[in-house]
Amino acid sequence: MSKSNDLSVEELMIRAAAAQPVRLERLDAALSSFGVALGSVLSEQGRGNVVSWLQKTSYVTCGKAASGSSGLCVVAEARPWSGVFHVRVDPAVLGRLVNRLLPSGPDEENLETRRLSPIERRIGLRMLDRAVAALAEQLSGVRKLSGRALELKDTLEDIDIGLPHERCVVASFGLDLDGDVGTLEVLMPFALFGADIDLLSRPAGPSLIRESEGWRAELSRMITSADVTVTAVLGQGRVRLGEALDWKPGSKLDLDIDASQPVSISIGGRSAFRGVAGRRGTRSLAVKISEELKKEEAR
Repeated sequence: MSKSNDLSVEELMIRAAAAQPVRLERLDAALSSFGVALGSVLSEQGRGNVVSWLQKTSYVTCGKAASGSSGLCVVAEARPWSGVFHVRVDPAVLGRLVNRLLPSGPDEENLETRRLSPIERRIGLRMLDRAVAALAEQLSGVRKLSGRALELKDTLEDIDIGLPHERCVVASFGLDLDGDVGTLEVLMPFALFGADIDLLSRPAGPSLIRESEGWRAELSRMITSADVTVTAVLGQGRVRLGEALDWKPGSKLDLDIDASQPVSISIGGRSAFRGVAGRRGTRSLAVKISEELKKEEAR
């Protein structure tokens, strides 16, 4: 059996990611309960008979979540969790709920194509604020949360949810408003949960992601194709600020460094190797790696 010190960085990253839970069972349970409660919350807010149900819960990347179905997007938070999550709702269904509160709302037949007015958006945001609070209540068995809607957006940009490769939970709910059917989605990146991700996991412990799903190969591809910054430093020193302020083109810096001493090579800001400075061909400077730093030496 290989020791962890013998494994490549890529393999260590894959194993660490694979040890994350495939599903967050307690979150799944809370979302299922929210699917039942959502209809009552919207009915109370919009004076309509709304029936709701959980259609499915998917675990995907943030990139895939952002490229899903279109709709109005609510930016929301659930304190004390840091960061935000999003609620994506069918604008026609939200418009029909809002119009039931207005004395003389626009013709509902045009809701599929027209934009909601500013007052409709304010009312809709208030209604969805109550829905976000209800979701936080369903999660109270894991963590006492205070949920609120922050703003209503017309579109959801890829970066709004999280980095494209990060994991995200997408819960899709069906809504039936007196025969008019629509959808509402809750998009929650794993980064939102912080340390509570362990509490949200099933009690039996995490399951490893199955190789047959191609997840390992995809993660390996993402790791090896990622760009990193490599820095090679021959030496560094300290000078008084007054000296630095006197520098000008042509000034010489005496670093009191032997040109033959090893070059320190950092990857992503972390020291990883030592090398020897030299040239490739007649003009290009190059560094030949001579030693890999031990774990206790890397910083």
